[in-house]
Amino acid sequence: MGADKPEGFGDYSAWGNEWSAPTKEQWEELQEHTTNTWTTQNGVNGLLFTASNGQSLFLPAAGYRMSDKVEYVGSDGKYWSSSVYTDYPDLVWSFYFDSINYGTDLYEKTSGFTVRFVRSTR
Repeated sequence: MGADKPEGFGDYSAWGNEWSAPTKEQWEELQEHTTNTWTTQNGVNGLLFTASNGQSLFLPAAGYRMSDKVEYVGSDGKYWSSSVYTDYPDLVWSFYFDSINYGTDLYEKTSGFTVRFVRSTR
């Protein structure tokens, strides 16, 4: 990740100020208020979250970068949050999943995870 603010993800101006990586709390809210299913969409494995109103979100199992290569594509997903761990700012909360497990955990900023931006409703 290497970024404490959304602007640190690159050419942020193209997205506008209302976009950011989800917070740890938003990832937890997704887990608590939806059902999830491991599935394949258009040939891509991932986790499908469905809310009681029928709206859904598909997160591809995009793998993650370890050292100089991307591993576990199609079997694991790790997505950054925008929440830095206050006791040790080199750690950032992320959302992880595979076909059986999912949750939030802390990882070093140097890890290579997927960024999934969300738009603020405020």
